[in-house]
Amino acid sequence: MSERPWVAGGFVWTGFDYRGEPSPYQWPNISSQYGVIDLCGFPKDTFYYYQSWWTNKLTLQLFPHWNWPGLEGKEIAVWVYSNLERVELFHNGQSLGAKEMPRNGHLAWNVKYAPGTIEARGYKDGQIVLSTKRETTGAPAKLVMKANRRELNADGEDVAVFAVEVVDAKGSVVPITNNLVTFVVKGPADLIGVGNGDPTCHESDIGQSRKAFGGLCMALVQSSKAAGAVTVQATSPGLTSAEVTITTRAVKLRPQVSSWERPVPAGEGITGLWRPVGTDGASSATNNPMALGSGGDIVFSLRQQANTVTGEVEATGGGGVFAGSPGGVIEDGKIEGSKISFHAGNTTYTGTVAAEGIELQRTAQARRRLGAADTSAALSEPRPAVGPPPAGIDPSFGAGTGRGGGGSATLVLRRVSR
Repeated sequence: MSERPWVAGGFVWTGFDYRGEPSPYQWPNISSQYGVIDLCGFPKDTFYYYQSWWTNKLTLQLFPHWNWPGLEGKEIAVWVYSNLERVELFHNGQSLGAKEMPRNGHLAWNVKYAPGTIEARGYKDGQIVLSTKRETTGAPAKLVMKANRRELNADGEDVAVFAVEVVDAKGSVVPITNNLVTFVVKGPADLIGVGNGDPTCHESDIGQSRKAFGGLCMALVQSSKAAGAVTVQATSPGLTSAEVTITTRAVKLRPQVSSWERPVPAGEGITGLWRPVGTDGASSATNNPMALGSGGDIVFSLRQQANTVTGEVEATGGGGVFAGSPGGVIEDGKIEGSKISFHAGNTTYTGTVAAEGIELQRTAQARRRLGAADTSAALSEPRPAVGPPPAGIDPSFGAGTGRGGGGSATLVLRRVSR
């Protein structure tokens, strides 16, 4: 592309690694590896390839690391990314030859592994202008931590990144260790995330600890709305800990909307706010999980006055086997002894009130299925260039594939405060 002045540039899929679409490896990998930068923002070797040819910064990137126990005598591919004119490679002080750097390319040597050092020396105009090394490291000895910022705004939003290196006694990053690092934050700030860039790591990004990957991990710390000193400590069993202190400074807060609080009905009997058991708004005891799962979250705001029940049913989602939403204003609400019944939207609720909650049977109006006649009519309609025909039916699904059928499922409600 650089040889073609009419080309504006290239497209990289993607700049960062990202969750999902693991490639080129599959499970247990949980993220892509296309990125020039990993999930944490740590640069990969490819980062320096682009830096070599698309910036004016002199670059000499030598890789991989030089910790390969058990592979003594085996050939290791050693690569160099650089925008210098010539690069010479050394292994334990012995030259393995110099090579001219091809434009937009790289250099490579196959080196028989022996512990020690590989070194690249980069030349420009016949002079060495850059050199870099990869050394076989010792055992992990301590943690080194750096913050990308020394000061945060005390606005409850600003974030600093604390990167941790696991190093040996000489201070070299140990690239093949996975020490568990624990973070503690003291002061007006919160630990909001941890990471290591490992595409096979199944640890949570929310927590106090993270294993190192390639000798690296990190923590994200967010300011509160109070000014002061914030100290972040990183510890790992058997290693010397690290500690960094930054400050948060008072600032004028930008206009903010106050937190919304849902009104909770108060009164006699079943008056109050109710939610179904289960994270998806459905009882785990249902015999029709598809019907419930498609309905999203549901909140019942109930008001009882004598034998009358009023209020509303708020439902996110909808669709699925339901023709419309299972929510709406409560109509025909009655409570007789322990029996309760009401309508909301296109859905009928009947059930029983008990001390531990309310059990409801939810029944929805059936949705008409698409038949052959429907599909045939859709196919005969003039189809626009973009989007479905006027009837809203996509004939590509074929006959009988429209969603339909009535829905009936059991909900067990529990009283809640929000």
